[in-house]
Amino acid sequence: MKRVIIDCDPSADDALALMLAAASAELSLEAVTAVSGVCEVVQSARNALNILELCGRSDVSVAAGASQPLKRRLEFDGKYCGCDGLSETGLVPASSCLSRLPAVELIHRKLEEHPGEIYIISISPMTNLAELLMKYPESRGQIAGIYTINGSYGVAPDKSSWNPRPSWNVRTDPEAAKYVIESGIPVTALGLDVTMRLENAMAERLMAEGNKNGWAFQFLERAVAFNLKRGLEPYSLLVDAMAVAAAVRPEIAEYIHGKAAVSDQDGLMCGQTLFGAKGYADQWNSDVRAAYCFDFDIYIDLFLERVFS
Repeated sequence: MKRVIIDCDPSADDALALMLAAASAELSLEAVTAVSGVCEVVQSARNALNILELCGRSDVSVAAGASQPLKRRLEFDGKYCGCDGLSETGLVPASSCLSRLPAVELIHRKLEEHPGEIYIISISPMTNLAELLMKYPESRGQIAGIYTINGSYGVAPDKSSWNPRPSWNVRTDPEAAKYVIESGIPVTALGLDVTMRLENAMAERLMAEGNKNGWAFQFLERAVAFNLKRGLEPYSLLVDAMAVAAAVRPEIAEYIHGKAAVSDQDGLMCGQTLFGAKGYADQWNSDVRAAYCFDFDIYIDLFLERVFS
């Protein structure tokens, strides 16, 4: 069983990731931390709390973290995720409370309790994790590894994905992503190389085969309706949970092992993830497995068996 902490900015795709993690016996969910991303950070944390209570996991501590990126300004408009950050799905507020500890302190405490055993699942801007490493440098050696959907690595067989481009989370706080990805902590990345191969048919299969009486299905139904109303693709709801699935089922993806660097310079290159398996990349202090292949049939089966059954 893997001990994991999920660092997120709960919109509807983060919510599905939390649902899958909570339903997976392969994972011991030690804590959930929230960062500003699609909405203000306390709202993000409360969104996570609401989801976990509906999953029957009120025992999991949830902490609010960074309210803004390390050096940049983030504005919230609700266009892509609604005024609540959760696609206006109308969840009942949780009866439990947020942790009194800030996110960095909660993660640090858990790492001190279980050094070398905890994996971080990062599905948001990496501000919390960068602040953790800055305040507690020893955390580098205490984190077992990081699973993330952040970045684009140019390793996908599909030629349209050969040219890496910034992912939203990295572009939102490139300084934080640079600090974390280049820290030397082992990173398993499900970047745009594979997440861009999601299809609406996968969401449609969940809608067709899922248990329509379950609260999780009704959440998905409302989130899909929100996306369609805003001109957004339903498949985007399935991005973040890919990092959870990779932690649950190691065989679900195939990887190239190499090193990565992140551009934090303003301009067109801001937030771009550079990846190399040899040569010039040898100078980078990073350790990254970048996915180039992902089994979406196993992925959707996991949701149908565990979340929408």
